[in-house]
Amino acid sequence: MKTSLIKLLTLCLGLGIFSSQLTAKTETKMDAKMDPKMAAMHEKWMKASTPAEGHMMLQPTIGRWNVTSKMWMNGPKGEVTESAGKATNSWTLDKRFVMMEYEGNFNGQDFEGIGYTGFNNMTKKYESTWMDTMCTQMMNSTGTMDKTGKILTQKGTSFDPMLGVSVKNRMVTSIISNDEHRFEMYSTAPGKREAKVFEMTYVRRGTKRS
Repeated sequence: MKTSLIKLLTLCLGLGIFSSQLTAKTETKMDAKMDPKMAAMHEKWMKASTPAEGHMMLQPTIGRWNVTSKMWMNGPKGEVTESAGKATNSWTLDKRFVMMEYEGNFNGQDFEGIGYTGFNNMTKKYESTWMDTMCTQMMNSTGTMDKTGKILTQKGTSFDPMLGVSVKNRMVTSIISNDEHRFEMYSTAPGKREAKVFEMTYVRRGTKRS
């Protein structure tokens, strides 16, 4: 009985090794016979979907931050409202996108926001989306990084409920250091000049400035 069991196990093991070798050889033959056009398409797809240098430019924004916010209701010369909050930026989907989570207050009310920023290998542009508890719209924007890799400028549009019209937005993220970066938002209403409406300064928690 014991001898028969040993023979059976030996046979199964042998079949398993043979099967693995056969599968490897089959895959090798398939790769060798792959249509050159299909191989080229596969290579392009892999290149487009793999995180690269453009994504790594966002690395300084990763971490846990103390945030100081300023909001101008009527442009930089108007009344400014200041508030404090905390943010956590983390990589998601194998470092393809940065997920931004924010908690703070605005005019005495709790405020939460969440957004995503990533680099599109195909268009060579940065793409972002943002949502928060102050509205029900999703703000989308696209843009590019300057040659220094320190200033990201993006543009988009959003609907201003107070004006009742769509406005153009320009967002600038400046990497001051590995422990600090600043986000600024400028808006242009129809028939009006561009005005700064928002500024957020991020200081890494645990540093002297925080």
